[in-house]
Amino acid sequence: MGSARIGTTVARAVLHELGDRWDAALRTCSPAAYAWNLLSRRVGERRTESGLHRLLDRNEADALVLRYKLGLSPLEAGHAMGMTPANFEMLRHRALLVLLPSRAW
Repeated sequence: MGSARIGTTVARAVLHELGDRWDAALRTCSPAAYAWNLLSRRVGERRTESGLHRLLDRNEADALVLRYKLGLSPLEAGHAMGMTPANFEMLRHRALLVLLPSRAW
């Protein structure tokens, strides 16, 4: 379980960084994905190698966070990560297979 104080500090730092890089973000095909990647990388610097992040790569863990922790639809989560809903679902499915290999998804 993370710290709300640390989470707020990290989010504010990423927003500041995004503001500094806003021109670059607007030149990408998905500014939302650019912003998510900044946040994910910054959070990744603080993560310990336990839980999801010990078993999954950053994108797989992010897919599960977006879908199940934040409750985004595959369309919304895919948009946030800069991918189609179908590609997002493949990533989510792959992550679930690692975590729950005996279940049929």
